[in-house]
Amino acid sequence: MKKLSSDSQWLSEIISRYLGFELTADNIIGPVNPDQAYDGPKLLLPAHQNFRGDIWEDKKKIEWIDLIQKTSQDDESNYLSGTIVTYRLEGETNSSPKKLNDGANRVVHSCMWYIKKIIPGVEKTKENENKKKQLIKFVECLRKAKISEEYKIYKDNDEAIDDYIAINSKGTMATPYEILSSHFTKLPNWNTVWADILLKIETSVSKKLVYLGVEQKPNKKNKNKYRETIQKFKRDTRAVFYRFAQGLDSKWSPKVTSKNIENKKDQQIEDKLYELFEQQGPEKIQEILTKFENFLNDYIALYAQIWQEKKLGIFTHQKETAIRWWLNYSVYHYNNKFDIKTLRLFTEAHFDKFKAKTTMWYIDKNGEQSNVNAQLQNIMSITSIYNALGFSSEDIEKKETKRKKTNSLELDQGFNKSHVKSFLNNGNGEVLPENARENQSRGSSDMSDEEIKRLSTIV
Repeated sequence: MKKLSSDSQWLSEIISRYLGFELTADNIIGPVNPDQAYDGPKLLLPAHQNFRGDIWEDKKKIEWIDLIQKTSQDDESNYLSGTIVTYRLEGETNSSPKKLNDGANRVVHSCMWYIKKIIPGVEKTKENENKKKQLIKFVECLRKAKISEEYKIYKDNDEAIDDYIAINSKGTMATPYEILSSHFTKLPNWNTVWADILLKIETSVSKKLVYLGVEQKPNKKNKNKYRETIQKFKRDTRAVFYRFAQGLDSKWSPKVTSKNIENKKDQQIEDKLYELFEQQGPEKIQEILTKFENFLNDYIALYAQIWQEKKLGIFTHQKETAIRWWLNYSVYHYNNKFDIKTLRLFTEAHFDKFKAKTTMWYIDKNGEQSNVNAQLQNIMSITSIYNALGFSSEDIEKKETKRKKTNSLELDQGFNKSHVKSFLNNGNGEVLPENARENQSRGSSDMSDEEIKRLSTIV
């Protein structure tokens, strides 16, 4: 990695690179004027930045906007605090777009969020005139405010991602989801193939739950908490899909709710899923995804059916965590090929005693109450859940037994099976008392009592 010296840049120039045209009030209000188009290098958000997105709360954005306006009024120093990090890869020319590795929330998301709030409408109203003045004033502030830009040249995208992870371990820290997801962008044909597949996997469960009335609603008061919740569910879906795809029959489940990344690489679901993608390829993964979606259809329908049978009310009262935990258990049940009847028994008991909640309790051998909390990161101590429901593993972990097909009768020439349909349980290989050709004018239902009696004695 070649680290170049930091340069101070006008904030308006950086945003112009991102927008692709010179930042003026006219360009924001109306169509882009080709004569004012920005001819300099463009600025892009790399693929690994897309997992992070706009993470600042409105309060923090307002503070940043205020800082821009105050800084631009300072005649002595119009430098904003902080530094943005941009880069190109070795071999790319100066005309190639720069990529933003750090500072997206300050440079892009905050400013664009504010600009959209003050764009005036077409009608000449007092409100629109005030917005226009406010917009022009803000653009002038952007033209005066400067920020430090640290420009780097990386050998490849892997090196850029490693630096992105290191940078975002400070300040507004990136979450495990945002950091670990960046590795997926290393897959061949990420933008054209894998990005869409991963998106379908991540949204597969939430889409099905919407039909039940369970919908993820943004937490307006705490954007970061909502961000963590959504990402936790996405990582959980990755884990459920991986366990389904691999046919894992154990109770293993990765830690998808922890806020910190552990050094144990083999414990991260992203590492396991990345390896699976590499081994199977996009076509095979798409086939598995179709099977997974069918599984979700069938099992969520079962959940809904039992819920309605127990008259537990509407699903909006149900927490998504509880259903997801049940799905985790269902995959464990499915992969072990346990009888579906035992899953119904388990679910009915769970609904009857704990109303589908994940917090349960039971009285242990010492007569003391033990609390159990079923969590996404741990299909948990199944034994503890069984104790809470008053079951043993033998009750609800019975292998599915398929009905054995009866061996075909070994009939002599001239006889057919229609004559012995009612007597399949009486054994094979015996010669029927009547030739089929001699009895073709009447079926077995026309046999006399004496004939039936004779047939029933066949051993």
